[in-house]
Amino acid sequence: MVVGLSLCATKAFVTEENLMTYARLASRLGAAFIQVLEPKAVGHYAGLPVGLPATQQKILEDFYLKLNYQAAYRHLPLVVYYDYQRRRAGCAAAADRHVYVDTDGQLHACPFCQKPAGSALEGNLENTLQNIRKAGCPVTRNIVL
Repeated sequence: MVVGLSLCATKAFVTEENLMTYARLASRLGAAFIQVLEPKAVGHYAGLPVGLPATQQKILEDFYLKLNYQAAYRHLPLVVYYDYQRRRAGCAAAADRHVYVDTDGQLHACPFCQKPAGSALEGNLENTLQNIRKAGCPVTRNIVL
């Protein structure tokens, strides 16, 4: 089983020191990767100004690049940082490269889509995937890159 830790990178948390401490903890726990998620104004954060400023996004990007590409940090887990990739290339999901299947077997265009697009367990899976491909990822559809 692959172990990974998810980190919601809030304004209060994002410093280089905190991120490196988290990476060392993840390593001690045997994690293969750290998934970094930027907070969004949905769910418990609905209506709150939780978006990260560019300075903190840069700290996260440097953390991502350091742990994934610098030899001195190979002993630490890899970093998965969706917003870094999304800002540069758009969403890699929507049944193009992957989809997200939740614990109930519901298919989502990506891990950040709140509304399921169909079931992975019932119905015609190929048709559902084709519909997801046509619709795209609603989270990134209106983002200007």
